[in-house]
Amino acid sequence: MKILHTSDLHLGISLGAVRLTEFQQKLPEIMADTVNKEKIGCVIISGDIFDRSQGSAEAYRIYNSLLNTLCLDCKVPVIVISGNHDSGARIAAFSELVRSGGLHLFGGYSEEISPVSVENADIYPLPFFESAYVGERLSDAEAMLRVTDRLRERLDKSRVNILAAHCFAAGGEPCESDISARAAVGGSCAVPLSAFAGFDYVALGHIHRPQTMKADNIIRYCGTPLKYSFSEAEQEKSFSVFDTDTREFYAVPVPNIVPLRVIKGEYEKILADAQTDNHRNDYVKIILADRFAGGSVYTPLKQLYPNMLQLEGAVPKTVTTAKLSMSELSEMSPEKLADMFITDRTGQPMNDEQKSWFAEALKAAAAAKEEN
Repeated sequence: MKILHTSDLHLGISLGAVRLTEFQQKLPEIMADTVNKEKIGCVIISGDIFDRSQGSAEAYRIYNSLLNTLCLDCKVPVIVISGNHDSGARIAAFSELVRSGGLHLFGGYSEEISPVSVENADIYPLPFFESAYVGERLSDAEAMLRVTDRLRERLDKSRVNILAAHCFAAGGEPCESDISARAAVGGSCAVPLSAFAGFDYVALGHIHRPQTMKADNIIRYCGTPLKYSFSEAEQEKSFSVFDTDTREFYAVPVPNIVPLRVIKGEYEKILADAQTDNHRNDYVKIILADRFAGGSVYTPLKQLYPNMLQLEGAVPKTVTTAKLSMSELSEMSPEKLADMFITDRTGQPMNDEQKSWFAEALKAAAAAKEEN
């Protein structure tokens, strides 16, 4: 049997001010096409179904379409676990009712984790959970070890054992859009790979970059199916497929349907190249090598690239941004911090008009704080 593993759909996510639901609504068709071509027998979605715990109506419509397409049209069982972006209660809603239709929904922590058995495989669903639910004063790593230790005692070695989990595994390489995963790097949140020993395949979610961890078994982050940040512009997105008969996996490429890219170079050359660029409506991030990202360059670039979402400029040699300690930063006034930021970004200190705007903003923020 072949199992399709995906995660981090982040339905409802935006790229800057641009909502990506226009592209996400194509996911049901893309996944169904892969299921049919690869003769998939089961689908695992390893968390972060939604970008926010309270998804928008549009995000839920895509979610509903995806599950109907897989379960009713493709007629394959689907296992869904909640991630840290999801509401576990909402993911697990109606779980008993829909189980007979081949949809297995799991949200939140439970001491009793029963596998979903599909053909020759037992799939253990482990949604994202807070360590406090397992035991007081446990780190995320310690909590995960305690949970998987209990699961290992129950594994049937005559079956193919699969774990579906949403966490940060030690050694994982997050990217720009992995905000919570990047915060876990090097800390007690990182789960040691030993926690996943005994499972033939570990279907992880949480990190957006596809990667396989170095271990005796297959510990796999499938990554996001679509590109959600400019740090992912050069990534090849894919679904991971695990074969329970050969106990091997392979990646199935996903079509690049989100037109985003990064343009780097000198200002005048970027302007010249834009004249023959047939994809000027792409969502772009422009990085200038030779000047500031000020208004004088922003307007011409925005006229050429109407969907320019980010603009970065070179820091002049005359500007030095020394590293400051937290204590030094805490002693600085808001005005000084704002002036440092503007100087760093533009090469020029705040002018009188900017200072006036900032003073008004501080005053409004103080008034709002008093009201609350």
